[in-house]
Amino acid sequence: MRFSKTLATATATAALALATALPAVAQDAEYSDEQIEAFAEAALDVAEIRDAYAADLAAVESEEEQQALVDEGNEAMIGAIEESPNITLDEYLEIGEAAAENPELGEQIAAMINEMSDEPMMGEEEAPME
Repeated sequence: MRFSKTLATATATAALALATALPAVAQDAEYSDEQIEAFAEAALDVAEIRDAYAADLAAVESEEEQQALVDEGNEAMIGAIEESPNITLDEYLEIGEAAAENPELGEQIAAMINEMSDEPMMGEEEAPME
């Protein structure tokens, strides 16, 4: 569990470092449904990468290997955001910061992520309703 905490801490630190370079976000900023959907899609990608690296960290013993894996994971998460359509890294960080300050926006994003998580993946068939 310490490994997951290390990755989460490093990820939060990286996000905070990037966020400090951004101008302050107005608490009353409005985001379109398209922006929120793009954020949610990117957040799902980031969560998948974070989970994969957290599992890998459990097998690593040395602090140097852990740090290298954390750095690699952070780069992979940033890369996933940068490759996401319809959102930039700066927009992702801005919306994430705004969601942390605005519970209504946070709930809207959480609902979108839950909705996306319940959808079958490409190539998967939906289970018939009984």
